Amino acid sequence: MKKLFIAVALILVNATAYAEYTYDEQSGNAYNTFQNGNTTSVYGNNSRTGSNWNINENSNGTYYGTDANGHAFSGNNNTGQYNNTDGRYCYGTGSMRTCN
Repeated sequence: MKKLFIAVALILVNATAYAEYTYDEQSGNAYNTFQNGNTTSVYGNNSRTGSNWNINENSNGTYYGTDANGHAFSGNNNTGQYNNTDGRYCYGTGSMRTCN
């Protein structure tokens, strides 16, 4: 049993290479950030408004998550593409970025 516990503990330690908690007093936003391999995940909430959101970003520039209104979104930082289930769509980067 002791060996199993140690093995599980080592797996958990290696699974999350980085974790950080941040709280912004002014906005009331709290962020939990985890780095796991090529993916960075941020889970946020606001205790004042009750909203929650999350985003997962891959090292290749793609990302996906759920906004504070519960809508799923995805995108690509390299192309500027962004889709949200609330109907928003964007494409392009910089001054050429266009959104509906």
